[in-house]
Amino acid sequence: MDNLFLFIIFGIVGALCIFNLTVGKRNRQKVTQHNSDVFGALKDRAVETLGQSKYDKATKVPYMGDNANGFILCFSKDADIMALITYDDTYVMKYNSKKSCEVIVDGDKTHFNSLVVSIAAPELEHDVRLALATSRHRRRSFVGKAILQDAEELRGFITGDGEKKGE
Repeated sequence: MDNLFLFIIFGIVGALCIFNLTVGKRNRQKVTQHNSDVFGALKDRAVETLGQSKYDKATKVPYMGDNANGFILCFSKDADIMALITYDDTYVMKYNSKKSCEVIVDGDKTHFNSLVVSIAAPELEHDVRLALATSRHRRRSFVGKAILQDAEELRGFITGDGEKKGE
């Protein structure tokens, strides 16, 4: 009886490993390809806006929201430029200008329903609002922690508190 129980457990574990090697690998490849497509298109847009030389010298930080839309933050202290590249628009600011960034979280202590980063700068006509989360997430889940961490990191880069990180 004990051998049969162990045989069933090993069979289930083996089946899960085979599933992970086949379907899991295919899903990881799809995600990698999607991210390459998203950030490749954004990189092309950033090069058009900033020029190849400024883009190469700038620090580039890519972000991906939970709705699979990404954006890139490019900044260079030497060139005094900061650019936020999205699919819809490109927002260019001076690196040394006075900018404010607010993380707006809609939710309670255990969950959040949405997370928006609002950026204001003198060079911008209106506040830029970036949605990092559009659906409900637990704050302590892997995805929830990653979204909250990305929002705080982005706020640090915009306000100048986190300029040592990045690519």
